[in-house]
Amino acid sequence: MQMTGSGTSNKASIFHRYKNAILRRLYYRNPINIYLGQKIYGNDSGCLANVIGRLALKKDQLLSVNSPVIPNIYSTAIRQLKENGWVRLNNIDFGEKLTLLRNKLDAYCLNNEIPDSQRLEASTIGGSEQFFIQFPEVKEVLTDELQDFIRQYYGAHFKILNVHLYRIYPVPEDLAQNADYRPYGATGCWHNDGSTVESIKFFVLINDVDETQGPMHVISSDDTTKIIRNKYYRFMSDGLPGSPIEQQADVIKFTGQAGTVLFANPNTCLHRASIPSSGKSRDMLVFYLTSSSKPLEKNWETDAIYQQCLGISRLFNIYRKHQ
Repeated sequence: MQMTGSGTSNKASIFHRYKNAILRRLYYRNPINIYLGQKIYGNDSGCLANVIGRLALKKDQLLSVNSPVIPNIYSTAIRQLKENGWVRLNNIDFGEKLTLLRNKLDAYCLNNEIPDSQRLEASTIGGSEQFFIQFPEVKEVLTDELQDFIRQYYGAHFKILNVHLYRIYPVPEDLAQNADYRPYGATGCWHNDGSTVESIKFFVLINDVDETQGPMHVISSDDTTKIIRNKYYRFMSDGLPGSPIEQQADVIKFTGQAGTVLFANPNTCLHRASIPSSGKSRDMLVFYLTSSSKPLEKNWETDAIYQQCLGISRLFNIYRKHQ
């Protein structure tokens, strides 16, 4: 009985992977969809992701009850986020939460093998219970102040799709010499996430990060548009580190003290990881957000289990747990 169940489960998993690979190729990453998205919207997320994301946000803004009014304290930062696709916040008080989180991530990394991608992560996708048992401080990082900022940015309520906590390591020499190797799951190339474009991320440095620790690099949405519209963009070739696009844009390096926050739209801003120097690493906490017509639940962590939003199902608030 167990063997039969295991075989059925494996077949279902294989079918699921093939189905999603076909969907991604024929629907989400269809060349026509990507080309139109690049030429019309100036990003590599696809025309559908742009159209659907804008419609989803409008719908949520219309349906949100008591939609917040933006106070002066946030207006400049929110305007920068909307206009440039990113903004850095340096004044959020996390107390001792990040110290506790850093210590627990150290223990997690000691007890888990580093994958070939050189990115070791814990994620809530597919199920969040174990994640929050290990890292309960993560919930407290989403402070009331940050929640207010997010609601005011959207002009609506918001939902947390998933949370990631990860560490990136230097690339070993044998992998670095492989011309086909892409570190950190290809996020070492300049790319857009390809999610519906209302979705954004906010990143929190949980330790001090300088340029030797492989900070994340970001290009503003305006510069991204100029780059993407210039040619048919293929991130795995055109987006290699050191490529000419880095001379065509102002590259923002996410360095700073522990507790520095970066809000960014990864679907309209090109971004990539950089490689830490030998003996260094870089830690990051990431929340993936989307707009919503319903207020955030107090126990939001139990529902932060979804993949990024890619297609028309986002208009109907249908989210995927697995790829």
